[in-house]
Amino acid sequence: MCYCDNTRLPTRLNLKYKSMSLKCYKNDKVQDFLKQGSASILFGIQRANPTKLLSIYNAFESSALSITSITAIKYDINKNEISRAVLETDLITYEAVTDQYLTDITKLYYLISGIYTIEFVNSSNTFKTEPFLVEESLIGDSMTFLIDTTAAAATQNITIHFTGTVYIYWGDGTTQEFTSGVNIAHYYSGMEIYTAIIYGDLTNITRFDSQSGRIKTISNFKTGILTNISITYNQLNSHLDLSQSLGLSGTLNVTQNSPYGGVTNFRFPNQNTGNLSTIDLNSNTFSNLDLSMFTLSGSINLRGCSNLISVIYPTSGNGIITNFYTYLTKLSPYDFTDFPTSNSIDIDMKDCNWTATETDNQLIYLNTTGWINGTLDISGNNASRTAASNTAYNALVANGWSITVN
Repeated sequence: MCYCDNTRLPTRLNLKYKSMSLKCYKNDKVQDFLKQGSASILFGIQRANPTKLLSIYNAFESSALSITSITAIKYDINKNEISRAVLETDLITYEAVTDQYLTDITKLYYLISGIYTIEFVNSSNTFKTEPFLVEESLIGDSMTFLIDTTAAAATQNITIHFTGTVYIYWGDGTTQEFTSGVNIAHYYSGMEIYTAIIYGDLTNITRFDSQSGRIKTISNFKTGILTNISITYNQLNSHLDLSQSLGLSGTLNVTQNSPYGGVTNFRFPNQNTGNLSTIDLNSNTFSNLDLSMFTLSGSINLRGCSNLISVIYPTSGNGIITNFYTYLTKLSPYDFTDFPTSNSIDIDMKDCNWTATETDNQLIYLNTTGWINGTLDISGNNASRTAASNTAYNALVANGWSITVN
C-alpha cells in the first residue's frame, strides 16, 4: 500500500475491470529505488513502453470533500520534478451506499513508466501521495503513437471504423471516448512530441486512416481484420509492424512520408490475409517487400521507394492488375508471370538505372505475356534498348502498346 501525506487511504478500492490487479510500492522501497537510480537494479525491470497508472488513490478521508484538480507529477531518479499531467477530476467517484471509492477503467490515464506522485486539490487543501513506480499496462489492448508538433501547433486527423468502444488519450491532458466509427480531429496547441494511445475494443477496428498528420511512429499496432489502412502525408520514419492485427485485405496505402524518412520495413499479419486491390506504398525507404501472403489485383504503386531492391509477389490467386508503378526504385525487370492476363495495363518502370540488357529484357518479358493495348514507360535513366529487343518491341506496338523507351 502507498501512503499519503496526513491522510488515510480508503480501505477498499473497487476496479471495474475483471483482470486488473493493483501494484504499488511502499515508500521505503521507492526511496531505495531513488537512491540506487535504476529500475533494473531493484525490480529487475526497466520499462520503455507507455504504461498506465494502475489506480489513483483518493487522498481525502471524507467523501464530502470535492476534488477540484488531480495532477500526476513525474520525477527523475534524483527526485527532481520533470513534468506534470493534469488528470480528469472524475477519475474517482465515491459510492456512499457501499462506502467504496470506484475507479472506472475507462477514465484511467496512461502515463509513461517512471516515478510519480499524485497531487489532489480541493477548495481548501492540497494532498500528495508518496512516490510510487508506474509499471506495465494491464488495461488490455492498446497502440501507441508519437505525434510531433515541434515545428508548429497542428491538428491530428484519424478515421477509425469499429464497433464497441474505443478511447484515445492524446497525451496533452485530453481523453476521448468513442462508441462507433468516426472521423476524429484533435488540435495540439503545444509544440512538442506527444504520446497518444488508442485503447479499448481494438480487435473490432476494421479501418484506420490518418491523412496530413504528424504521426512519427506507431507501436503495438493491433486491430481486427482491416479492409483499409491508409497513413499518408504524416511523418513516419521507422518500421510499421501490422503483424498483431487479425488480418488485412482491401487497401494498403502508406505514402508520402519520405521527407521524414518514410517506412523502413513492413511486417504484415500472418492470418486472414486476403486480396489487396490497392497497394500504394510510394516514397518510403524499405529495401525489401514480401507480399506473398496476400493475393493482388488492381493497382500496385511502389514508385519513389529509392532503396527498394526486392519484391516477393504471390504466385497464385492474383487478379487482373490495372496499374504497375515501380519507377525510381532499384528493382530489376519483371516478367509478370504471377498475374493473369491484364490487358490495357499502365506500367511505369522508368528511372530504375537499368543496363541496356535489362531494358531489352523488360520488353521481351512483356511481349511473352501476350497482353495487349497497354502503356509502358521504361525511359528516364534506364539505358537505351538494343536490336536484341526489336522483335519484342515491334510485336508489342502491333498489339496496341504505347511504349516510351530511350
